[in-house]
Amino acid sequence: KEPAQESVNGLGVAQLDDRTERDGWVSLALSSARLSGLEVRSEEVERLARRGSTQLSTGSDPAALWNHMVFLKDKKSPDLTWTLATLSVDLPDGNLTRLSHCFWGSMALYQFDGPDGWYWKNWQKPLQRSLLLTQDRDGPWEGLTLNETIVNTSLAMLCLEVYYRCPSFKR
Repeated sequence: KEPAQESVNGLGVAQLDDRTERDGWVSLALSSARLSGLEVRSEEVERLARRGSTQLSTGSDPAALWNHMVFLKDKKSPDLTWTLATLSVDLPDGNLTRLSHCFWGSMALYQFDGPDGWYWKNWQKPLQRSLLLTQDRDGPWEGLTLNETIVNTSLAMLCLEVYYRCPSFKR
């Protein structure tokens, strides 16, 4: 448990710039840490929540929506309108260079809407269709390099696992 706690404590260093995707990964790790009974410093959560809200108000970033929903859990924020409207038309399309967008969109919309919500249902069908159409017969989602194939396959698997992983994060 101690090495995991030390890792959680060190995540503040990863929040030095305004990269929402990095904030998304940090918030995912901190959410998992909380669920695992590790101590998460309130200042780290507050910083992520503030930055997520700021990033949410400046554009349609699914990682910012994830941060907002995980830490603020405010479904009534006016800043959500633009992001939700954009994600509802910027659907997964089978472009493997957008797997990160698919992952964060999946995490955020499932967190926002749950399995029965309109935004999730609107996102989920194109997501499944695009992932299944781009998966190789052998199982992976190919990239130009081995590393890219590993990242593509990992992100695609995480997208498909949202159903199984997110219920514990829900409000």
